[in-house]
Amino acid sequence: MNRSRALVATTLRSRPAPAARRTLTTSRSSSAGSARSSKAVLPATLAAALAAGGLAFALSQRNELELDAEPGKGGWTTTSGREKVGKGGIRPEVFLWGRNTHGVASTSTSNSTQIKRPTAAPALSNLILRDLALSATYGVAVDSNGDVLQWGHGYGAPEQGGVEKTLTGKNLIKVVPTEEGKVFGLSKKGEVWVWASDKLAQRAGGASLSDLPARVEESGWMWVLGKGALWGRNDGGGVEVLKVHPDVKLERGEKFTSLSAGASHLLALTSRGRSFALPLCLSANTHGQLGVRSVRLLSPPHPGSSASGELTIRLEPDERLNEMGWEKLPPPPKKLDPLLLPAVSPPTPSNPTPKSDHVPALPSPSPVASAQDEQAVTLHPDPSRHAALERSIHFCTTLHEIPSLRGVQVAQLEAGKRHSLARLGGPMEGRVLGWGMNSYGQLGLGSSLSYPCIPAPTEIPLVRSPAYSGSNRPISCKCTKLAAGGNVSYFVVETEKGVDLLASGQGQYGGLGNGMWAHATNPVRVKTVSGLREWNDRTNKVEFVGIKDVQAGEGHVAVVLDNAVSHADGSSYGRDVFVWGYNEHYQLGTGKRSNLPTPQHLSPLPYPGASPTVIAAASDKESHESSLSSGTTSPMPHKRMQLSPSLPAPTHPPPPTYSRLPRGAIVEEAITAGDGGSGVYWRVLNP
Repeated sequence: MNRSRALVATTLRSRPAPAARRTLTTSRSSSAGSARSSKAVLPATLAAALAAGGLAFALSQRNELELDAEPGKGGWTTTSGREKVGKGGIRPEVFLWGRNTHGVASTSTSNSTQIKRPTAAPALSNLILRDLALSATYGVAVDSNGDVLQWGHGYGAPEQGGVEKTLTGKNLIKVVPTEEGKVFGLSKKGEVWVWASDKLAQRAGGASLSDLPARVEESGWMWVLGKGALWGRNDGGGVEVLKVHPDVKLERGEKFTSLSAGASHLLALTSRGRSFALPLCLSANTHGQLGVRSVRLLSPPHPGSSASGELTIRLEPDERLNEMGWEKLPPPPKKLDPLLLPAVSPPTPSNPTPKSDHVPALPSPSPVASAQDEQAVTLHPDPSRHAALERSIHFCTTLHEIPSLRGVQVAQLEAGKRHSLARLGGPMEGRVLGWGMNSYGQLGLGSSLSYPCIPAPTEIPLVRSPAYSGSNRPISCKCTKLAAGGNVSYFVVETEKGVDLLASGQGQYGGLGNGMWAHATNPVRVKTVSGLREWNDRTNKVEFVGIKDVQAGEGHVAVVLDNAVSHADGSSYGRDVFVWGYNEHYQLGTGKRSNLPTPQHLSPLPYPGASPTVIAAASDKESHESSLSSGTTSPMPHKRMQLSPSLPAPTHPPPPTYSRLPRGAIVEEAITAGDGGSGVYWRVLNP
């Protein structure tokens, strides 16, 4: 029996459909004996008209706008007054929810430990950002000018807004927070910078001179961790920041284009498809997730300078992870059944009491130290100072090219908690490699390779996975997008039959999205968001619904469909959002704390000034609409969160509270999933 679903983009009152309207449907057949049938709701376009001086909606279409899936989010308001909000325009807002122990999900209050639903952050109101990322203890964002905003533990008091501008003048486009005391940023020029995540460490310069290891002091490199204006160091608004250099010279015009961090390692990709890795601490390669074994710490002041005094070590993965050590074998039993004892020799005059040997004990092997014990890398005899040096931004400032991927063109590089994924490009476009920790099957290599550690990049056979079996097996299979969060991997796959989302790894908290709570060593298909199709009135044919974005947090995930409805004026609206997975800190935004093993919709975003009657009506209908059958286990409320894509920025001069954008800037609504928290913000597509 085939199952399908009808995607509802927006519901307006009955009227002739314009030429730009598209119908989102998938074919389905009801089960035998069922009297209920699911019908496709035809989504209509938003009735919008361009104003002469901006993008405000025509007042004559106000009533149509109030019936939209997200009321009041149709255009830009030209004033900062609240009287214009919901009457033809919106103001940019940042919505946060989830864990708030350190004030990450709410910049104005830290009394609540969790924010259960999306809530506007007043300190970030009117801001259009380049990037937004949420850690467990702090949040970090890049504003439209490329400057860094941080909040959470150690930053501004809630009564003062909680958000502080830290690093300035670097023109950043992406930030990657880590729990190792470091924040990495990627600039528009393709440079990688690192600064301390803690407010006090940003000004103090990290570790002091007294924290230097003896071997470095003896070699004359006492100023490597000092405060002088040395290699790569700059003061961006009073914040000490270091430039991270690759260990090899980049080609002419080559620059870094993406960053991704796990629990202990960082991955970087260049515009030529070259892959680099950097350890965040000494445990960065316990499962081979780094891809590099020989790393340089406390590097010399200039690339290519003398290596005297440089600390070069090898971070070897634990070779015993894939083997059962002798110490894990049970001891021999002390009491055995007499019938199981060996035969006893009869007594003789010379030996009246012969002794019988029990089961011989296993030979005691010589102790083998682990890889970390063999290295015995100690940055300082004092454990507290050793930890401080390990968390310092000076710990490692060299990006190492991954040897096994040298000469291999990589299109995307993603880091999970302790595993890594690479999507290949060029002649091998669409193929995926994985390496690192595989204890939960997050590398998707199947049960035949279910080893806890895969230290070398290994191809993931997506087309031969159980997700495609029998007649469902496609002829061609190409991965177009990757995501990794915690111990789960996600693969967006295109076949001749449609676009699918596959997942593998830890399913204990429902992160696989297949309705089960078990781990998966093979990629499984997330049916709710896979194989969707739509009817396009412009082309008069059925088209596949793509997946625009996959944001994987520590234990939860958010998926954005590429099902926006295009309008005659060139604008579009209506990307559906699904969430599922771990929900202990209310990071899913459903208002409940239970984990979700199946993708679910969220309620519309509560934009300030939106029509209260429409919001109330949406809340009243939520329980009724959630009971409607859609052919899947995921309900489809008509009033739900939908993100606006590709909206031109206002051409009129913005108020002082707005982010100032360059002429011709394009923005869109984006969602992010972090460690115990989530957020929605307006993102600049062409900074």
